[in-house]
Amino acid sequence: ESTTLMHLAREGGLVESLRDFARRGAIMGTCAGLIVLARRLLGSSMQTLDLLDILAERNGFGRQVQSFIDHVDLDLDGQPVQVEGVFIRAPRIREVGLGVAVLGRWQNEAVMVRSGRILALTFHPELTADTTIHRYFVQNMVPDSAHNAGAA
Repeated sequence: ESTTLMHLAREGGLVESLRDFARRGAIMGTCAGLIVLARRLLGSSMQTLDLLDILAERNGFGRQVQSFIDHVDLDLDGQPVQVEGVFIRAPRIREVGLGVAVLGRWQNEAVMVRSGRILALTFHPELTADTTIHRYFVQNMVPDSAHNAGAA
């Protein structure tokens, strides 16, 4: 999926627009989205958006048959939370650069990171009923959201 996403972004002339948006808006990338955001990819020369200082490995947890669901331990601004993580042909975060905070771990391995207003996850929180991560993203990272403006 990440190859297709970058191909479509290049063909549609969206790469610079996406990079520009990242300077003023908030971005959440899950799975293939994390790969597209990464600065570097292990064993791949695919062009990315180069917005997040991480080294990612595509399909790092294995092929489709190695997909799994398990608990992920989060630290959201000092609050420990456990959520269900759906890992489908998930990438792995192999290195985290300066300015990148690890917010989520699976078996002590980084699976959710944040840098400024960019949030990236190796798993799919949208495939569960738990809205913890999405609420965190909107409330803490989206500029001028209703929550940040004090509206109910």
